[in-house]
Amino acid sequence: MQEKRSPEDIEKESSEYTPWQKSILTFLRWGAWATSFMAIAHMMEF
Repeated sequence: MQEKRSPEDIEKESSEYTPWQKSILTFLRWGAWATSFMAIAHMMEF
């Protein structure tokens, strides 16, 4: 089982990412949010 990581550990990890990797992670995060938003909006129409 994975042990709970502190915000400091996550911060340390994210600082090791290159700007290129960070932009992709951000893009994926926004993409997932936009997809779920569109799905909800689509369901609301029916």
